Amino acid sequence: MYLQEIGRVPLLTVQEEKLLCRKIELGRYLEKVEDSYFKKYRKFPSPIDIVIHIISQLSKAQPVVQIVEEHIGIKLSGSVVETIKNPKFRAAIDAVIDPSLIAAVAKGKDKGTVAAENVIVNLSINSQLLPPQLLELLAKNKTSWQKLKTLLTNNKFLSQLDTHSKEFKAYFERIKGEAKASEKHLTEANLRLVVSIAKKYIGHGMPLLELIQEGNIGLIRAVDKFQYRKGYKFSTYATWWIRQGITRSIADQSRAIRIPVHMVETINKLLRTTRQLIQELGREPSYEEIGSRLNIPPEKVEGIMALFFREPISLDMPIGEDADSRLGDLVEDHASLAPTEATSQQLLKEQIDKVLDELTEREKKVLQLRFGLKDGHARTLEEVGKEFNVTRERIRQIEGKALRKLRHPTRSRKLKGYLD
Repeated sequence: MYLQEIGRVPLLTVQEEKLLCRKIELGRYLEKVEDSYFKKYRKFPSPIDIVIHIISQLSKAQPVVQIVEEHIGIKLSGSVVETIKNPKFRAAIDAVIDPSLIAAVAKGKDKGTVAAENVIVNLSINSQLLPPQLLELLAKNKTSWQKLKTLLTNNKFLSQLDTHSKEFKAYFERIKGEAKASEKHLTEANLRLVVSIAKKYIGHGMPLLELIQEGNIGLIRAVDKFQYRKGYKFSTYATWWIRQGITRSIADQSRAIRIPVHMVETINKLLRTTRQLIQELGREPSYEEIGSRLNIPPEKVEGIMALFFREPISLDMPIGEDADSRLGDLVEDHASLAPTEATSQQLLKEQIDKVLDELTEREKKVLQLRFGLKDGHARTLEEVGKEFNVTRERIRQIEGKALRKLRHPTRSRKLKGYLD
């Protein structure tokens, strides 16, 4: 059923992939702006605050704009709107940036190449984020790059912005919504890639659906980390993350005594080569024949085969020089918490504490008591009310307000990674 469903999702063209990645980039930038604003002012930015941030960023871009125009051989009037709507200008700063342009900006701004590329990307993103209503105002006022900064202290202009506050809010919400939808679309369009890779690992101790599940986790990480401006095809980049997810899961879960992660890929190559030689020779190949095909010594082939096909041995087998220990002493106890899980729980606890620190003391204490975050004992509304000497209804109100704050993307995002 699952395989049939993912087969209905059409593959993406190169242009469709770039468009999705661009929408993701814009949405993530907006979230980053919101996070930075909250850390600085302890409140969330209004749509006008975001617009002012964009104008502020673009007001610093005039030298870069001039370098870009010279590099691509165009001479514009200096109007902000004319520049950012120019197709040649857009092509130069969006998507993959020409290394020679990066070098020109690095030289002109006296920066390193990484910093110079970031300056161009910043110009690209902020100029794409300008709301249509703001573009109309800039065009109407014939705003030049030089005059952009003066708008931030122009009361008449700021009053004009206020009249469009609702439209700005809807515009930015749409961009963030499109970013989330694009992440989902990019993921779903590459689920078939996960299946094709997972099938190559059948027979390694895990069912196909579990292999696919681990590959999907790798795919999600690839979507999160992919940088389309580097010029790579997403499927090429995602393949590595999908394989990492699958091979590490096999190494961690499929054997009682774990095969080292770095050996899993080597074993897979060896098994594929062995199958090919069996088809070609019509018999089981020797270690020398396998080694010759893979360009590795026969002794190493034998060692790898022994590692993979080793017969089970007793957990009571004595080990050590004095035989005073048993093999079972070294095997993971599944009844106790795994070190990685214990670490994950500790990190979650620390992250929850950090998020709670952004609430008032009363809100923080109410949630700690209600959900047993300190001692594992969850209290009722009435019990918490007695602690604070207020009614249970008042505690319900405080709890509701605190939870609404925690559900805001800038906070909830910090805990999403710990959800199953």
